[in-house]
Amino acid sequence: MLKHITRWQAESLIRGSEGRTFCVHFRKRSDGSDRTMVASTNISQHVNGRGRNYNAKDHGLIVVTDLELGELRSVPIEGIVSVRFGKDEEILYVSDSPDNPL
Repeated sequence: MLKHITRWQAESLIRGSEGRTFCVHFRKRSDGSDRTMVASTNISQHVNGRGRNYNAKDHGLIVVTDLELGELRSVPIEGIVSVRFGKDEEILYVSDSPDNPL
């Protein structure tokens, strides 16, 4: 059985993950291509003290660490297709409305 969640629920789960590793599949804003990333919201090892020139949340982005590259990346909330926490947990598919899946 597929489990569908809203974009707001996906954002809330990722932001509240407290550094847990997760896999997120999303569409990139820059060129519309699909991307799958193993990531974490634990970004403290990449903080340089200067901060960003913008507030990512104001731009609909979630800042994560791409664990394969070891670098900070931004995930566009409106582009999230699915998210999974832990390899044995079910994949949560994102739709605009739980009554209208994908």
